Amino acid sequence: MSTQSACTTAFDGISSIAELLDAVEEVSKILLRGFDKKANYFKCTIEYLFQEKVLTDIRQRQQSLNHLHTEGHGLLNWWGGDLARGCRICLFGKNGFRPIRSVTRCNLRCHFCYYSDSHDTFEDLKPWHFQINSRYREVDDIKVMLDKQADSLEGIAWVFFEPFMDVEKHLELIGYIHKLGFYQWMYTNGTLCTRENLTQLADVGLNELRFNLAATLCDAGVIRQVENAAALFPSVGIESPMFDRYFQAFRENRHAILDSGIGFINCAELHLHPGNLHHYANDELYVYKYGYVSPVKSRHLTYDLMALAEAEDWKNITIHDCSNQTKIYRGILKRSDFGEVDYTSQQGLPPGWHRKIIQAHPGYFEKFLDSHT
Repeated sequence: MSTQSACTTAFDGISSIAELLDAVEEVSKILLRGFDKKANYFKCTIEYLFQEKVLTDIRQRQQSLNHLHTEGHGLLNWWGGDLARGCRICLFGKNGFRPIRSVTRCNLRCHFCYYSDSHDTFEDLKPWHFQINSRYREVDDIKVMLDKQADSLEGIAWVFFEPFMDVEKHLELIGYIHKLGFYQWMYTNGTLCTRENLTQLADVGLNELRFNLAATLCDAGVIRQVENAAALFPSVGIESPMFDRYFQAFRENRHAILDSGIGFINCAELHLHPGNLHHYANDELYVYKYGYVSPVKSRHLTYDLMALAEAEDWKNITIHDCSNQTKIYRGILKRSDFGEVDYTSQQGLPPGWHRKIIQAHPGYFEKFLDSHT
């Protein structure tokens, strides 16, 4: 059912855009005095309607691609071959995966990172400490957890900050997890990778390595390390948030990237959070499911990349639309115990967003006014 048929009159008693803008101002004043259910729901209605406009535009782009795969009633979409095994465990695995934070330091300060402006406020994890669900765990504790929860586990994701800040710290646990038969994948910006430390991780059993090329805008040295990794690990790919400068850099360097031996490109819809929202406050934003705030353009860049891949007939590559919708799909399937990650925003839209979005798209919102008043 389309949004228009479901919400023919979304704004009862409001018959013009001017009246709608006045109503926005009024509910904003009400909410400044404290939470009010009706006023909050009014704003949620505007957010929902614009969400549906954004998603309708994306669905139109999806229809133009010949090699797009869709599952999960439209929530999951990828182009080309099969999803990486780490993605399949994340999205389809009945037992799911466990994210482990091994370091709380990074050598870069990326504007898209949640932690770029608050990096120095984090504790410096000691060599014997890892974090699971924000709780400190020692190596033997984690081994016991893995032994006891083996039946409810399919994989381990080494995530957060930059694991290559301390490669040695990972070796014992990765080796132990490998002997238990669980699949493991790790994320890196690639700037600290060397043939030596990549070999160390491959030798103890790390299965999959994911490079965030957006962190360096596709630096040539990092691409060389991607090539080194592809010769060592069973699975190597790219996973990066989508924004203009990264997309342009990827397009300019695509031949070197595609020749590096990668098997997949995960295009993350850029998710905004109190730590990075201010960098994108001037972009056109939308909110998905009243929590995931993103620039409208971010997901379109994923489909720009897919269109380029299709036009150039890229071979042996999977491009995954890792969108806000995908995060919701993953969350619906995910077990709610050990290792759950909550990606929902801790902060709403920027002040004045509701008024600005109506002013930017008056023709769209006119469809939902009350024509009988």
